[in-house]
Amino acid sequence: MSRRPAQARETARWAVGLVQMPEGQGLTAAALLGDGCAIEELGQTRWRYWSAAERRAMSADGTAGAEARREGALTALSEVLAAFPEAQALGCDTLAPEVGAALAEAMGLPVVRDFAAADRELGGRGRPMDAFFHHALLRSTGLRGASAVLVLDRVCRLTWADADQPDPAAPGACLAFDIGPGQAEAGYRLTGGRVSEPLIEAATQALWFRQLPPKWLTGQSFPELGAALAQLDPADAAATTRSLIAVAALIGLSQCPAPPQELLVAGPGRRDSELLQLLEAGFEGRIRTVEAAGLDGEALTAQACAWLALRVLAGLPSSGPGTTGVAASVGGGRVSRPGGDRRDPGN
Repeated sequence: MSRRPAQARETARWAVGLVQMPEGQGLTAAALLGDGCAIEELGQTRWRYWSAAERRAMSADGTAGAEARREGALTALSEVLAAFPEAQALGCDTLAPEVGAALAEAMGLPVVRDFAAADRELGGRGRPMDAFFHHALLRSTGLRGASAVLVLDRVCRLTWADADQPDPAAPGACLAFDIGPGQAEAGYRLTGGRVSEPLIEAATQALWFRQLPPKWLTGQSFPELGAALAQLDPADAAATTRSLIAVAALIGLSQCPAPPQELLVAGPGRRDSELLQLLEAGFEGRIRTVEAAGLDGEALTAQACAWLALRVLAGLPSSGPGTTGVAASVGGGRVSRPGGDRRDPGN
């Protein structure tokens, strides 16, 4: 999907983000053109799956397994990146330091990883790290004013943005927080169950829903919920969780600085038509899946890594008090450069 204006910024460059697929099936790579301030264009997405032989080699124990994982990662990364000759920077949050350094040498490009490093060092939670990307994404679709991205996954979370503000690190421009528990992708596909209203009533009495954002789920947020759901038939558990997600989302939206006029839905749960109907019944603005907005829901995480790489390399903040709870806006990941220069312009 192209968002390039008539004349792209002179400082814009292509970055490629790389992430592991769900269940460790392989790699997803996605390209993005930007300058760290605005998204100019969302480029192609590619997938590279692990072969059975690679899976066996990388699952080995000891030194042999570690070496196989290193070599397998480098081989797969080099193969998938061959499809992106336009790349000028790479972002991959979970790369091991030695793999990042080797990849920088092999590709001749700066490689940015561990985006949350500086955030954690300054007392932040280190998550979510895609909130500033969501802010830029909402602006790139032409939205202005209060808008939001709802990610429906095992943990459900919300990014609220004042899309009138071009700088996500500006006071009041971006807020991100967990809204409550979600479920595995299979749970979003289960239908036909009955909602346990007593369980919903008990869950909504949790202190969690009275806490103001930003906030992040812990094991103590809903200590009895997992055991209670486990007592239900799987379809009933899925239906009950679906109802609780809808309630939690509407409460979370009510806690935002201003009511969003538009809500984009991402994550595995965006395919759950029953859940979308529950959200639409209680939300006064417009709700669309990211696909309905012209975006690729399967590429967002990789695109976020590309975007964060651009911000780190430009010395721009990648998180702030309203997204991770860090004391002040901070930027910086770990940067590996060709020739061994690993300076971090964000720190």
